[in-house]
Amino acid sequence: MVTHPELGRVGFVAPSPARLLMSAASPRVKRAMRLQLQLPSQTTERGFIKPFMDRRFTSDQAVLDFFEEAMAAVLLLHAALDSYANESMPEGLTVSWKGQTLSRDDLEQRGIKLRLTVALPAALGKESLETARAEVWQRVAELKDLRDDIAHIKSADAYSNTPSSETLFSRLLVADLHEFASAVEQAVEHYGQAPRVMPSRPGTVDAPSDAEDGRSIS
Repeated sequence: MVTHPELGRVGFVAPSPARLLMSAASPRVKRAMRLQLQLPSQTTERGFIKPFMDRRFTSDQAVLDFFEEAMAAVLLLHAALDSYANESMPEGLTVSWKGQTLSRDDLEQRGIKLRLTVALPAALGKESLETARAEVWQRVAELKDLRDDIAHIKSADAYSNTPSSETLFSRLLVADLHEFASAVEQAVEHYGQAPRVMPSRPGTVDAPSDAEDGRSIS
Protein backbone atom coordinates (compact mmCIF):
# COMPACT_ATOMS: atom_id res chain seq x y z
CA MET A 1 0.00 0.00 0.00
CA VAL A 2 1.22 3.49 -0.84
CA THR A 3 -0.17 6.96 -0.33
CA HIS A 4 -0.55 8.89 -3.58
CA PRO A 5 -0.95 12.69 -3.35
CA GLU A 6 -3.98 12.61 -5.68
CA LEU A 7 -5.40 9.11 -5.30
CA GLY A 8 -4.99 8.55 -1.60
CA ARG A 9 -4.12 5.06 -0.32
CA VAL A 10 -3.52 2.68 -3.22
CA GLY A 11 -2.80 -1.03 -2.92
CA PHE A 12 -1.05 -3.24 -5.43
CA VAL A 13 0.91 -6.46 -5.59
CA ALA A 14 4.49 -5.53 -4.68
CA PRO A 15 6.81 -6.23 -7.62
CA SER A 16 10.29 -7.69 -7.35
CA PRO A 17 12.78 -4.86 -7.97
CA ALA A 18 15.29 -7.44 -9.21
CA ARG A 19 12.90 -8.69 -11.88
CA LEU A 20 12.00 -5.16 -12.95
CA LEU A 21 15.68 -4.27 -13.27
CA MET A 22 16.43 -7.42 -15.28
CA SER A 23 13.53 -6.60 -17.57
CA ALA A 24 14.89 -3.08 -18.04
CA ALA A 25 18.40 -4.41 -18.67
CA SER A 26 17.39 -6.89 -21.37
CA PRO A 27 16.69 -4.41 -24.21
CA ARG A 28 19.80 -2.43 -23.29
CA VAL A 29 21.93 -5.55 -23.56
CA LYS A 30 20.44 -6.41 -26.96
CA ARG A 31 20.89 -2.89 -28.38
CA ALA A 32 24.44 -2.63 -27.07
CA MET A 33 25.36 -6.00 -28.58
CA ARG A 34 23.90 -4.99 -31.94
CA LEU A 35 25.82 -1.71 -31.95
CA GLN A 36 28.98 -3.48 -30.78
CA LEU A 37 28.87 -5.84 -33.76
CA GLN A 38 28.48 -2.90 -36.15
CA LEU A 39 31.35 -0.81 -34.82
CA PRO A 40 34.26 -2.58 -36.62
CA SER A 41 32.67 -1.86 -39.99
CA GLN A 42 32.45 1.82 -39.08
CA THR A 43 36.20 2.45 -39.00
CA THR A 44 38.65 3.60 -41.65
CA GLU A 45 42.37 3.99 -42.28
CA ARG A 46 41.78 7.13 -44.33
CA GLY A 47 41.57 10.75 -43.29
CA PHE A 48 43.20 12.36 -40.29
CA ILE A 49 44.88 9.66 -38.19
CA LYS A 50 46.51 10.87 -34.99
CA PRO A 51 49.85 9.46 -33.83
CA PHE A 52 49.71 5.92 -32.50
CA MET A 53 46.35 5.30 -34.20
CA ASP A 54 45.83 2.65 -36.89
CA ARG A 55 42.18 3.45 -37.59
CA ARG A 56 39.47 5.89 -36.56
CA PHE A 57 35.73 5.58 -36.21
CA THR A 58 33.78 7.23 -39.00
CA SER A 59 30.83 8.02 -36.74
CA ASP A 60 31.36 9.41 -33.26
CA GLN A 61 27.63 9.11 -32.65
CA ALA A 62 27.67 5.35 -33.24
CA VAL A 63 30.39 4.96 -30.63
CA LEU A 64 28.58 7.18 -28.13
CA ASP A 65 25.33 5.29 -28.69
CA PHE A 66 27.11 2.02 -27.94
CA PHE A 67 28.75 3.31 -24.77
CA GLU A 68 25.42 4.70 -23.56
CA GLU A 69 23.63 1.38 -24.01
CA ALA A 70 26.53 -0.71 -22.69
CA MET A 71 27.00 1.36 -19.56
CA ALA A 72 23.28 1.31 -18.83
CA ALA A 73 23.20 -2.46 -19.35
CA VAL A 74 26.07 -3.05 -16.93
CA LEU A 75 24.56 -0.80 -14.26
CA LEU A 76 21.12 -2.39 -14.56
CA LEU A 77 22.45 -5.96 -14.53
CA HIS A 78 24.51 -5.30 -11.41
CA ALA A 79 21.59 -3.53 -9.74
CA ALA A 80 19.34 -6.51 -10.53
CA LEU A 81 21.76 -8.97 -8.91
CA ASP A 82 22.35 -6.63 -5.97
CA SER A 83 18.61 -6.30 -5.42
CA TYR A 84 18.09 -10.05 -5.78
CA ALA A 85 20.69 -10.75 -3.09
CA ASN A 86 18.93 -8.38 -0.68
CA GLU A 87 15.46 -9.68 -1.54
CA SER A 88 16.58 -13.25 -0.93
CA MET A 89 17.88 -12.77 2.60
CA PRO A 90 15.09 -13.82 4.98
CA GLU A 91 14.01 -11.57 7.81
CA GLY A 92 15.69 -12.62 11.04
CA LEU A 93 18.81 -13.89 9.25
CA THR A 94 22.10 -13.46 11.10
CA VAL A 95 25.42 -15.02 10.12
CA SER A 96 28.71 -15.48 11.92
CA TRP A 97 31.60 -14.29 9.74
CA LYS A 98 35.21 -13.56 10.68
CA GLY A 99 34.36 -13.27 14.35
CA GLN A 100 31.45 -10.92 13.70
CA THR A 101 27.72 -11.51 13.97
CA LEU A 102 26.05 -9.82 11.02
CA SER A 103 22.32 -9.18 10.87
CA ARG A 104 20.32 -8.86 7.70
CA ASP A 105 20.59 -5.05 7.99
CA ASP A 106 24.37 -5.36 8.29
CA LEU A 107 24.56 -7.68 5.30
CA GLU A 108 22.41 -5.40 3.15
CA GLN A 109 25.02 -2.68 3.58
CA ARG A 110 27.98 -4.90 2.74
CA GLY A 111 29.36 -5.72 -0.71
CA ILE A 112 27.44 -7.96 -3.05
CA LYS A 113 30.21 -10.58 -3.01
CA LEU A 114 29.79 -11.05 0.73
CA ARG A 115 26.05 -11.59 0.33
CA LEU A 116 26.52 -14.07 -2.51
CA THR A 117 29.31 -16.08 -0.87
CA VAL A 118 28.25 -15.93 2.78
CA ALA A 119 24.69 -14.74 3.37
CA LEU A 120 22.77 -16.70 0.73
CA PRO A 121 24.68 -19.99 1.19
CA ALA A 122 24.08 -19.73 4.94
CA ALA A 123 20.39 -18.89 4.56
CA LEU A 124 19.64 -21.49 1.88
CA GLY A 125 22.09 -24.24 2.76
CA LYS A 126 23.62 -24.13 -0.73
CA GLU A 127 27.22 -24.12 -1.84
CA SER A 128 28.69 -20.73 -2.62
CA LEU A 129 28.45 -19.75 -6.27
CA GLU A 130 32.18 -18.99 -6.13
CA THR A 131 33.06 -22.67 -5.68
CA ALA A 132 30.01 -24.35 -7.24
CA ARG A 133 30.04 -22.38 -10.51
CA ALA A 134 33.51 -20.86 -10.86
CA GLU A 135 32.96 -19.69 -14.45
CA VAL A 136 29.73 -17.93 -13.52
CA TRP A 137 31.38 -16.39 -10.48
CA GLN A 138 34.19 -15.02 -12.66
CA ARG A 139 31.64 -13.27 -14.89
CA VAL A 140 29.86 -11.86 -11.85
CA ALA A 141 33.18 -10.53 -10.51
CA GLU A 142 33.95 -8.94 -13.91
CA LEU A 143 30.49 -7.38 -14.01
CA LYS A 144 30.99 -5.92 -10.53
CA ASP A 145 34.41 -4.51 -11.40
CA LEU A 146 33.07 -2.85 -14.54
CA ARG A 147 30.03 -1.51 -12.70
CA ASP A 148 32.26 -0.07 -9.95
CA ASP A 149 34.42 1.73 -12.51
CA ILE A 150 31.34 3.15 -14.25
CA ALA A 151 29.63 4.27 -11.04
CA HIS A 152 32.82 5.61 -9.45
CA ILE A 153 34.73 6.76 -12.50
CA LYS A 154 38.27 8.04 -12.12
CA SER A 155 40.06 10.00 -14.83
CA ALA A 156 42.92 7.51 -15.04
CA ASP A 157 40.46 4.67 -15.64
CA ALA A 158 38.58 6.41 -18.42
CA TYR A 159 41.04 8.42 -20.48
CA SER A 160 44.41 7.61 -21.97
CA ASN A 161 46.69 9.38 -24.44
CA THR A 162 48.49 6.15 -25.23
CA PRO A 163 47.17 2.84 -26.59
CA SER A 164 45.66 1.02 -23.64
CA SER A 165 43.41 -1.99 -23.16
CA GLU A 166 42.72 -1.14 -19.53
CA THR A 167 40.56 1.99 -19.74
CA LEU A 168 36.85 1.81 -19.01
CA PHE A 169 35.95 2.49 -22.63
CA SER A 170 38.35 -0.05 -24.09
CA ARG A 171 36.94 -2.70 -21.74
CA LEU A 172 33.38 -1.83 -22.74
CA LEU A 173 34.26 -2.20 -26.41
CA VAL A 174 35.13 -5.87 -25.91
CA ALA A 175 32.76 -6.66 -23.03
CA ASP A 176 30.61 -9.77 -23.50
CA LEU A 177 27.31 -8.33 -22.34
CA HIS A 178 25.43 -11.50 -23.19
CA GLU A 179 27.68 -13.45 -20.82
CA PHE A 180 27.12 -10.87 -18.09
CA ALA A 181 23.34 -11.18 -18.44
CA SER A 182 23.60 -14.97 -18.50
CA ALA A 183 25.78 -14.95 -15.37
CA VAL A 184 23.20 -12.91 -13.45
CA GLU A 185 20.43 -15.31 -14.49
CA GLN A 186 22.53 -18.36 -13.58
CA ALA A 187 23.40 -16.90 -10.19
CA VAL A 188 19.69 -16.43 -9.48
CA GLU A 189 18.94 -19.96 -10.66
CA HIS A 190 21.72 -21.36 -8.48
CA TYR A 191 20.38 -19.91 -5.24
CA GLY A 192 16.68 -19.77 -6.00
CA GLN A 193 14.33 -17.62 -3.95
CA ALA A 194 14.66 -17.64 -0.17
CA PRO A 195 11.62 -17.53 2.13
CA ARG A 196 10.76 -14.08 3.41
CA VAL A 197 11.06 -15.21 7.03
CA MET A 198 13.45 -17.70 8.58
CA PRO A 199 11.49 -20.95 9.03
CA SER A 200 12.73 -21.45 12.61
CA ARG A 201 13.44 -19.10 15.47
CA PRO A 202 15.94 -16.50 14.28
CA GLY A 203 19.47 -17.29 15.33
CA THR A 204 23.03 -17.04 14.19
CA VAL A 205 23.91 -19.18 11.19
CA ASP A 206 27.54 -20.06 10.65
CA ALA A 207 28.77 -19.15 7.21
CA PRO A 208 29.91 -22.09 5.06
CA SER A 209 33.57 -22.94 5.60
CA ASP A 210 34.54 -22.19 1.99
CA ALA A 211 33.61 -18.56 2.57
CA GLU A 212 35.33 -18.16 5.94
CA ASP A 213 38.64 -17.08 4.51
CA GLY A 214 36.98 -14.14 2.74
CA ARG A 215 38.45 -14.89 -0.69
CA SER A 216 37.40 -12.32 -3.26
CA ILE A 217 34.98 -10.79 -0.78
CA SER A 218 34.48 -7.06 -0.66
